Amino acid sequence: MTTVNYTAKRSIIADHVLDTDYDLDMMCGKNDRIPKTKKKMHESISGKIETLRYRTTKEYSLVTIRIKEVYLPDWYEFLDSTDGGESFSFDRFGTAAVPNNIIQVKRIGDYREKRHGTTESFRISFTVREI
Repeated sequence: MTTVNYTAKRSIIADHVLDTDYDLDMMCGKNDRIPKTKKKMHESISGKIETLRYRTTKEYSLVTIRIKEVYLPDWYEFLDSTDGGESFSFDRFGTAAVPNNIIQVKRIGDYREKRHGTTESFRISFTVREI
């Protein structure tokens, strides 16, 4: 299980209030950690290698399991509320009730919503970056 805690900003669903924090637990079929290290490597004539490391950023690529169409408004609220660079809490292996390791992240790029066959279920994929 994966969970996020975000502040509702846009596409507010019924019974939710603007600028209020909400949790969204999700089951992910893909939950990959993608570290990206910015560095330069130089090799001398003698063959020795020197590495200059600048930083490492951690990204997480997520794809949900099938989501029923009735739950899409909850997802739209979360996705629309975080598409302007707003930070939110992310727990890769926890739930709202039982946290594991909460970190602050921002969504990067656009999300993708894909219908599964002709059924009324969808998969949503998005990427977050640790801040």
